[in-house]
Amino acid sequence: MCKISDFECVSYFLDRADIIINLVPGNIRAAVQNFQGDHDDPDTSQKRIFSARMYYQESLRYVKDLLVYLQVVDPGKLAPYIEWVTFSNFNLEYAFKVGLVPCLLYDLSTEICAFASATTLVIHTCLSCFNLTQDGLGNSRVQAKSHDAASKVVSTALHIARLACVSKYLLSGDNGANQMDVVKTFNCSYSVQKASVIIARFRVAASSIAKQRSVSVNAIGDISVNSYTFKREIYSKLIPLLLSKFREILGKSLSGKNSLSTL
Repeated sequence: MCKISDFECVSYFLDRADIIINLVPGNIRAAVQNFQGDHDDPDTSQKRIFSARMYYQESLRYVKDLLVYLQVVDPGKLAPYIEWVTFSNFNLEYAFKVGLVPCLLYDLSTEICAFASATTLVIHTCLSCFNLTQDGLGNSRVQAKSHDAASKVVSTALHIARLACVSKYLLSGDNGANQMDVVKTFNCSYSVQKASVIIARFRVAASSIAKQRSVSVNAIGDISVNSYTFKREIYSKLIPLLLSKFREILGKSLSGKNSLSTL
């Protein structure tokens, strides 16, 4: 049998994300979705339930980048899981059944970081909020993504972590305290709490930036501003209409030589 790669295991796992999530009870999905967050974040009081995404292409790219990052920066965290997939009798179905991918992601999500430091997951997610660009002269520079784009990156990371948590919940094998401990440990972890705060602040920052307007004029003179269109046949009559209204209103309050009849 051909050896499989850890990337194939990730794809196999994410292709079944909606099935996994639908197997989890609603109270657990609600507990995973909510978080303490920032004291200044009004969204933390809203109740939501963790649901599957329609598409997982972006999530797949993120996890692949995370695996590459681990291999380069901290291969020790990845080594035990790579050893699994190198066994000759290992296959995708078995990797999915034993929870190879969610166990790795859950361990990264609940990692305890050193004092004045950050977890591997948080560091990688923050680095993913930047792009390495070329200026055409062979020079590279680091450029931050927009607040909206960065928020989506962190949201993807948090969704993947939550998916790992509910998968770990199903893998715990009983209906007792072990399952609830999985969720409690996850919700209290540094990575989850930090990611939640980062998302909230990115969204606040994005909402405070003025949006650039798109203005265009077509062949017949209609003016379009973003998604709104001002018809020429309407706005061309606006000034005469306003003048008529002014004469009507002011004419009633003026008389004699001060009348607006000569306008």
